[in-house]
Amino acid sequence: MISINRKNFFNPILKCILNLFKYLSVLIIISCFEDIIGFNDDVGFSLGLLLSTSIFFLLLKKEGNSPIKFLKIHKVKFNITIVILMLAITNTIFQLGANEFLQKFIMTRIYNHTQLYWGSIIHLIVLAPLCEEILFRGIIFTKLKNVMPVFLAIIIQGIIFGRFHGALSTHILQTFSGIIFALVYNYTNNLTANILFHSFDNLLLVILNMLPFDFNVNPAICIIISFLCLLVIIMLIKHHNLLYNSKRVRDSEY
Repeated sequence: MISINRKNFFNPILKCILNLFKYLSVLIIISCFEDIIGFNDDVGFSLGLLLSTSIFFLLLKKEGNSPIKFLKIHKVKFNITIVILMLAITNTIFQLGANEFLQKFIMTRIYNHTQLYWGSIIHLIVLAPLCEEILFRGIIFTKLKNVMPVFLAIIIQGIIFGRFHGALSTHILQTFSGIIFALVYNYTNNLTANILFHSFDNLLLVILNMLPFDFNVNPAICIIISFLCLLVIIMLIKHHNLLYNSKRVRDSEY
């Protein structure tokens, strides 16, 4: 009979949770500070994200890690960028369908024609993807998958990512997006690819928000189209051998 040392099993997980709490606390404290000083949303959010990212880098260095190597920040080839854009379009189509489906049970909208300023657009397309991918995929997901099965780490970081995005309806949609982002990161081993994916995804939602009209969305059709698009993307990846295997990425680091 195989005996399991519970102490050796749970200690790494507990240590990881305590370590991650340090990073999440930074985000929570800075968010509370923004509310206290009453900054304009765009200015406050942007400064908060920049400050958070700087602190994340300092914490990684304090742990003895090189932030660039730990986060796996590499160049992205043009053909991979095209695939990432296609994935973002596919994810947006799926979110439109899922959003329409959720409206039957929960009041929710992923676009609402809110007036956007240049500060908002820069925040959504540049700063938010950069900071969120560094924290949720680069740090949280990486640390979790070192102490538990990858699939479990993907789900947990997705739930945490969703929980930091407001109401229940948004939480559900963003949890799904967080899982997709983690799958892409686990496949590419390149955080730059994830930042681009997240940026494209937000850009498409900004464009939808700026449209001067509403349009009817059929949930079933959107979901079916998104899955068909995903199949096409997978076939393109296999046909053109667009593989980002981890060995090649690791070798390029040294």
